[in-house]
Amino acid sequence: MVSRGGIGLGIGYISPVSTLLKWFPDRPGMAIGMAIMGFGGGAMLGSPLAVALMNNFQSLTSTGVWETFATMGTICFCIIMSMYGGGFATIPAYLRDIFGTMQVGAIHGRLLTAWSTATELGPVLVNYIREYQITAGVPRAEAYSITTYIMVGLLLVGFISNRLMVEGDKRHHFQGAH
Repeated sequence: MVSRGGIGLGIGYISPVSTLLKWFPDRPGMAIGMAIMGFGGGAMLGSPLAVALMNNFQSLTSTGVWETFATMGTICFCIIMSMYGGGFATIPAYLRDIFGTMQVGAIHGRLLTAWSTATELGPVLVNYIREYQITAGVPRAEAYSITTYIMVGLLLVGFISNRLMVEGDKRHHFQGAH
């Protein structure tokens, strides 16, 4: 399951993200944010919404295409203004600031692989801990107490690790063709 998602992310997401970071070095967050909006929202929401809107706007004199574009443009504007994906969009820019542009695609790929692995294994681990506690006699209402402490601990480890991050030496950053 993880590998199929990783392949899709590598082909359809990481390559454009890496390219956008090189094209827009002064505005990486904006560029990546636009890519994320198009990547995620386009496939999941855009296609069914466009079909429904075109069917709604269709008349004897119009196919409903321009009305659909206007409506979807307004929806996209509202989503951008609500900062959808803001946190997710900053990751490639953050990686670029720390590691430079040359290896952002590879590092981002590893990060997304770790995320996808965590989304698969995290709930399984939580369930095993809960079942273990119930089997050990812990009341059902308190079965998630240990899990909550573990999550808080991991959050603190992540926060401290992030605070300890320092920018990589500039000699390791991509300098372009000489």
